[in-house]
Amino acid sequence: MNNQPFTSITIAAAILLTAHIAAAQHQDSPDTTQINLASPYEDPPLVEGTTINETLKAAAQAPPESWPEPIHDNPTLTFTFFEQLEFRTSDDQPDQFAWDAQGWIGNDDQKFWWKAEGAAALDGPSIGDVEFQALYAKPITPFWFLQAGLRYENTWGPGDSKNRTSLVLGLQGLAPYKFELEPVLFLTEDGDLLGRLTASYDIYITQRLALQPRTEINIAASDVTDWELGQGFNDLSLELRLRYEIRREFAPYVGLNYLTLLGETANIAQQASSSTDDLQLVFGIRLAF
Repeated sequence: MNNQPFTSITIAAAILLTAHIAAAQHQDSPDTTQINLASPYEDPPLVEGTTINETLKAAAQAPPESWPEPIHDNPTLTFTFFEQLEFRTSDDQPDQFAWDAQGWIGNDDQKFWWKAEGAAALDGPSIGDVEFQALYAKPITPFWFLQAGLRYENTWGPGDSKNRTSLVLGLQGLAPYKFELEPVLFLTEDGDLLGRLTASYDIYITQRLALQPRTEINIAASDVTDWELGQGFNDLSLELRLRYEIRREFAPYVGLNYLTLLGETANIAQQASSSTDDLQLVFGIRLAF
């Protein structure tokens, strides 16, 4: 018995039924070509006879209240960092309390940057010095800031006190291999040109224990007799601090500072019967907030 006509009719009926079900499902499903721009919750309707570009343009021109709140990705922030807050003791000089701090307020594009450092004797005659810088800082690369502003200095001792103001132009940033550098120039109110280079590096022995070598050198373009400075290199400090970071923002430390005068500045100190070098034992706390 030949079943070929029956089989053909069955296949045709199945094809028609499948096509009908697919058309019904397509009619009930949402149009996936719609793109949400007018609202994060509703898709802009596609108007018959318009293109996708025209629909998107109409969505972009929707009233502002239909848009989500903007994301403020460049906020104004503040930061304060006491790199040194320490007690210093040595055999040749009076014990001292010393500090070296800096901080800023601003955003990614510009900041007001301040720096403060100084030391004061804790016994004997009142001797000390302070320095404060107020700077405008602008990023010039992802890891470097250009800084410009003013510096105020004051030193005091038995029967002697001096102060001066200087213009400041410098850089601060992270060099290759994670060396932190601060090269800076100072032009004093008397026209003296001075320079300073500070460099430091953090060596993490463990996740919390870090060793920081640090050095600072000062230089003068000419003799500055009022401040007992000679032309050339003036002084050098070699510092080593071992800190334990209870938290990244709070770390007690112990270390050594070696301070020495150089060149003509050392000669001036010798003529005044003053010491030209000093080795200090230091204890302190490093803070950030």
